[in-house]
Amino acid sequence: ILDYQGQIYDQAGRPMIAQVNLCYGYNTRISEVYGGCELWEQPKCRNRHQKFKLRTGSLAVGDSGIASSYDDNKSLGPSDCRANCWNDCDCIAFGSGGTTGCLFWRGKLEFHLDPSGNSPQQYVLISEPPIKREKWAWIVPAVAAAVVMLLFGLLCYLRKKKIRLQGDDEKRQEKVLREYMTPNGCMVRDGLENGGNKGHDLKVFVFECIMAATNGFSIESKLGEGGFGPVYKGNLPEGQEIAVKRLSRSSGQGLVEFKNELILVAKLQHMNLVRLLGCCIQGDEKMLIYEYMPNKSLDSFLFDATRREQLTWERRFNIIEGIAQGLLYLQKYSRLRIIHRDLKASNILLDENMNPKFLILWQEFSSRTYRK
Repeated sequence: ILDYQGQIYDQAGRPMIAQVNLCYGYNTRISEVYGGCELWEQPKCRNRHQKFKLRTGSLAVGDSGIASSYDDNKSLGPSDCRANCWNDCDCIAFGSGGTTGCLFWRGKLEFHLDPSGNSPQQYVLISEPPIKREKWAWIVPAVAAAVVMLLFGLLCYLRKKKIRLQGDDEKRQEKVLREYMTPNGCMVRDGLENGGNKGHDLKVFVFECIMAATNGFSIESKLGEGGFGPVYKGNLPEGQEIAVKRLSRSSGQGLVEFKNELILVAKLQHMNLVRLLGCCIQGDEKMLIYEYMPNKSLDSFLFDATRREQLTWERRFNIIEGIAQGLLYLQKYSRLRIIHRDLKASNILLDENMNPKFLILWQEFSSRTYRK
């Protein structure tokens, strides 16, 4: 509701929303007292600390308190008088000439306060000192922002330092690992160290030796291809048959992580697991060297009408028992508790005596492994 004085109320009769006589053109919308006021261009002679206050007393003009001028325009109300005096740099006070018209006092006049309250009331221009809390209103957020920025910078520094230390440690370990690849026959070293300890028979092979063993990874040597790369048959100089799995380069695995995963796999020792003999690293290419399974996978017997006849009931029972023993070892008795979620006939290999063995790839079990 807008009343005749320009004040805005709500219909419930609660305190006014906007008091037009308190708006001086400064942006005071965030204030509860001056809510509703907007910002507009101000006279250069005014500032945000000046305002008109209703006072009882008189302004001396010579020997009298008569107003400097009077505007008897009947369309002027109190808010118009205030606006006119505010925009007049010489005006220091105003009053209403009854219900309409304006009285103005201009010049360097001295206001005399009347404690008795018998003198007429005028709106006198006063200058209020800046509120100290406004200063703190800027200082507190500035200090808080500085503290936040300082903490953020400290966290960034610590994170960068941690990454740098980790990078230095990985480079050191990679340097040690690459020392294993100094050519010295077909097998470079007898084992990869893990924290200064071996505890396994994992070996590192020379790339040229693996190339010769697989006839340059020829098609004739290829046994098959899985989700992590092709598998080739190879023959080492001493006559040992091996299976070489060339891992996909898209894995993004670093040398240090590759070594750690290999050591974990090497710790899995069971008669129903395909034994990992070692690895071969050439640039970004990584290969796993397994013992060779001459009878390939179980599915080559189950789904072949001719070879299926070799699976007597006794052999079938032995294969089933071996699979159960291998699963029991992985899930209960191994150093790492492994849940095999890709159990199928193509993943069960058969040795020369038709004993079943699981082929465990480090990519497959690394995300499914639980330490005991």
